[in-house]
Amino acid sequence: WMDDSQAETFLQMLGDDLQGLGDGVPDSEKIRMYAVVSQMLLERKRPLKSLEWCNKGLELESSVEDSGFLALLYYLKAVVLFQQGQMLDAKHSLYVLEQKMKKKSWIHHYVLFKSTLLKKQLDAEKDGDYTQFQISAGAAQEHKLEVKKGSNYTWEWNVVSHDVQFVCTFESNNGDSLIIDEVSKWKNTSGPRSGEYVPPEDGKITFKWDNSYSFLRSKAVLFKATC
Repeated sequence: WMDDSQAETFLQMLGDDLQGLGDGVPDSEKIRMYAVVSQMLLERKRPLKSLEWCNKGLELESSVEDSGFLALLYYLKAVVLFQQGQMLDAKHSLYVLEQKMKKKSWIHHYVLFKSTLLKKQLDAEKDGDYTQFQISAGAAQEHKLEVKKGSNYTWEWNVVSHDVQFVCTFESNNGDSLIIDEVSKWKNTSGPRSGEYVPPEDGKITFKWDNSYSFLRSKAVLFKATC
């Protein structure tokens, strides 16, 4: 309902208002304004600027108990991350959103509806990009990747629920080895864990997820590696 000139003027006005807000304005009101600006920027096809305003609003999260507009910021952040191809980060943003929504106001119903649609899209996209596997209780699983000297290898993974131990090692064809990444317990709530490595020699990278400490729960992991 606005042309480009009107939209830019309105965004500038909102931005000026936010910069001029004093300490007397509740953080919940600031979050509402950040959400409005972020959504307008997203609709104007300026996703990275939208993400910037999302993050500004989310910095105020600890000062409010519950806000539908806080949930909206998490939804908008997930949309931008999805558009940028950062699928696990988008899924994590939706996961946090679900934990934050408590009240049943109109904005919560709106965000829940929109986030449910986005989650379905993410699930569809995930199938083509990520490998999902199940680690039994008390067990571990490895994924080995043959690598070439000088190539840049990247990876991303997350545990679907609870936590899992992880270690990533490189072993050259000469038998030399080193640990690239290691974490004692990586929690689902921490979001995706990613890494990259340029091998100094031909060899293999081994990714190992260890669930041997858990005797009751199996763990599902989403994983993607690219060169």
